[in-house]
Amino acid sequence: MTARVLVIGPAPALLDELARALSPPGFEVSRAASLDDAAGLLAAGRFDATLFAVELGEDAAALSSAARGALVAVGSLADADAVQRWFDLGATGFIMRPFSPASLSERVSSLIERAERGAPALAHIPGPRGADGPSLRALAHDASLRTLLDAAAAMLDVPIVLVTELSGDKQLLRLRVGLEVESTRRDDALCAYTIARGGTFVVEDASLDPRFRDNPLVAGEPFVRFYAGVPVTVDGAPSGALCVLDRRARRLEPRAESFLRALGLHVGELARAAASAVQTEQVLEAAPDWIQSVDGDGVIRFANAAWRDALGYAAPIGMHIDRVLAPGDVDERARVRARVLDAREHGAAVTAMFRVVTADGSMVAVRGRTRWLSADRTVTVLERADGRRHAADPATLELGAVADALRAPLATMRGTLGLLAGALDGELRDLARQGADAGRDAAEVLD
Repeated sequence: MTARVLVIGPAPALLDELARALSPPGFEVSRAASLDDAAGLLAAGRFDATLFAVELGEDAAALSSAARGALVAVGSLADADAVQRWFDLGATGFIMRPFSPASLSERVSSLIERAERGAPALAHIPGPRGADGPSLRALAHDASLRTLLDAAAAMLDVPIVLVTELSGDKQLLRLRVGLEVESTRRDDALCAYTIARGGTFVVEDASLDPRFRDNPLVAGEPFVRFYAGVPVTVDGAPSGALCVLDRRARRLEPRAESFLRALGLHVGELARAAASAVQTEQVLEAAPDWIQSVDGDGVIRFANAAWRDALGYAAPIGMHIDRVLAPGDVDERARVRARVLDAREHGAAVTAMFRVVTADGSMVAVRGRTRWLSADRTVTVLERADGRRHAADPATLELGAVADALRAPLATMRGTLGLLAGALDGELRDLARQGADAGRDAAEVLD
C-alpha cells in the first residue's frame, strides 16, 4: 500500500532530500514551500503523514487541525532538546537530521502506524549507521571488562550497566549487567540520543519525559526511570554507548559523571585494541609462516592457514596449547612459559626450541619466537627446526627420527674431533688435522 506524504519546508534542499528518501512504490510525495501552500493541499486531500521543517516555527501549530495522519517535525540535534514544544503544538513525531533514505522511510512508516492506533508521540534520534560493524562486537566476551562493569554497578549504585551498539533497526546490548535481553528496537534506544549528542546524556525520570515515557523499558520491565550514558568512540568516531540505568528517579552527581566518562573512554580504547587485533589477524592469516596466538589461560585464540595446514588441525580455536605441545616436555614447557611471562614486563621477544604434535600424532621440532600482542595475548611465529616450512611426509619424518637419534653421538664426535684437531702436533699434525677437520665437517652436515 502506498502512503501519501506531504513535505513542507522553506529550503528546497530539504524538500529534495525528503522526497528522494520517500520514493515510490512505498510513498507518494507532495511538496509545499510554505504553510499557505500546505493548507491548500491538506484541504484538498488526506495525507498519511505530514512532515514539516522546524524552521517554520510555531505557526506550524496550524497544521495539527488540518493534518489527519501523522504530523512529524524534522529538525537538528539542537531542536531535539525542545521536542516537547513540538509535541505540545500537535506533532505526533520528531525526526532528527541527518538520516539515511532507508532510516527515514522506516521511521515515517512507523509514525504512520502509531498515529493510526493513537499511540503517544515519539522522537527518532538516529545513530551512526555507517559505523555498524565489529568494533564493539569484539568486546562481547571480554571477561575483564565484564568484571569492570560489575564493579561500576556497585560503585554507582545502579542495577543495570550496558555497552550498546546500534545496528540496522536494533540496539545491540554487547555487554550487559542486570538485564537479560540481548537487543531492543532501535526506536526505543535512549543510547541513540547519547550517540547523536557525542557527550553525556542524562534523563533523571524517563516516566516524565515525553520522549521516553512510552518506551517499553520505561512503561514495562525493568521500569527504567534514571538513565545516564556516554558515547563510546573508536578512533574518533562514535561506535556505541556506555550507560547506567536505575529503577528510581535520581540525579547524576559530578563525581559519578566523571567516572562514567572515564569508563567510556576506557571501553573505547579496549574496542580500538580489539578492532586492531582483528585487522592484525586478517593480515596474519595469509602469512606463509606458522603463526598462533594464545591467551593468558593457554587457549589458542588464533592460528593462521599455514599453521593449520602444517599441523593438520582444522579447527584449533578454543583448543588448549598443551594439546599441541609434546607431552613429555613438561619441564621445558614450564621454563619457556616462565620466560614468556617475564618478557611481558619489558616487551622483549622470547625464542625457544620445543616439539609440537601434529593432528596425526607425529612430532615436529620447531623454533618459536613469542611476543606479547596485548595484555593477555601472545603471538608466536613458528618454524621447523630444520628450516622447512611445510609438514614433512612420512619418509622425511622417518629420516628426521634417525637424525634425532644420531644427534647426540654426532655432537660428541664433533667435539672430540675438534679437540683432536687442535691438539695434534709433530710430523703427522697437518695430515691428522685435515682428517679431523673433515670428520668434524661431516658431523655438522649430518647434524
